[in-house]
Amino acid sequence: MAANRQQGTYLAAFMAGFTVLPAGLIALSSHPIIGVILTLSGMALMIQSLAGF
Repeated sequence: MAANRQQGTYLAAFMAGFTVLPAGLIALSSHPIIGVILTLSGMALMIQSLAGF
């Protein structure tokens, strides 16, 4: 899917962020602190990967 190693790294970061972000949003209702941490982590991963693309 990725043409080189750097693109593969950004693709993996995007998929991880795409998984962690909704998990954090769901966790906000039951565990607010963990939900905020997961949401911010997912957003950071997605922003980093989109900037790298």
